[in-house]
Amino acid sequence: MPTQSECEELLNNTTKEWIANYEGTGVSGYKFTSIKEGYQNNSIFIPAAGNCGDGSVGTVGDYGGVWSSSLVTS
Repeated sequence: MPTQSECEELLNNTTKEWIANYEGTGVSGYKFTSIKEGYQNNSIFIPAAGNCGDGSVGTVGDYGGVWSSSLVTS
């Protein structure tokens, strides 16, 4: 499970692209691709799942969340 710092590193050092049908699997989500020198071919796909937390359905691309091992108290 990533730490908050690792999640921030992912957001700050990658480009993100919405994929509606990842590699023909029918799964939608974001593909994060590194922009760091020497790592441009490295990427991770994080599937979209669930709802907006309050039971409503948001617009695709509005926001999302990923669990981390760091405690957030806000």
